Amino acid sequence: MIEERDLDFLHAFWSRRAVTAYAIFGLNILIFLLMSFSGGSTNESTLLAFGVKSNMEIDQGEIWRFVTPIFLHIGLLHLGFNSYALWIVGPHVEKLYGGARFLLLYVITGIAGVAASYVYHPDIISAGASGAIFGLFGALLVFSFRYRRSIPQSFSQALGKGMLMTVGINLVIGYMIPQVDN
Repeated sequence: MIEERDLDFLHAFWSRRAVTAYAIFGLNILIFLLMSFSGGSTNESTLLAFGVKSNMEIDQGEIWRFVTPIFLHIGLLHLGFNSYALWIVGPHVEKLYGGARFLLLYVITGIAGVAASYVYHPDIISAGASGAIFGLFGALLVFSFRYRRSIPQSFSQALGKGMLMTVGINLVIGYMIPQVDN
């Protein structure tokens, strides 16, 4: 039997809108289409023009390249995987934290991912929303742990266990495919 406070939480959660998450989803697709019409999303010149992470350019002062790669994707498969993950996890994080905090989490964790790539993979260009998406997974894990006593147990367990498994699978895939910049 579901308690009244659990019903209130679930109703509030499911009735909230996730405009920012879907806007980023659309923006990523729009930029991918623009890249496709400008030479292709796998073309290095096009990637550089759109702001891919390139240590050489960053070292020459183009620090905006810590942000722009979050919205770029190299190839349709890359866009597909990241879009699917954003579609699944993004709305949940936005409903829990609100649109402004969601955007802040997305951008800051995305920048952290690009910065890690800058440090650990200095010789390759990279792009993608993976760092931001892993940050969103982390936000869900923190939420499910922090509020585990005040939210429905089934909700907390689904967030915690489901996200850990998803993150684990994505890390395994990332390490199995040499082109993936975890």
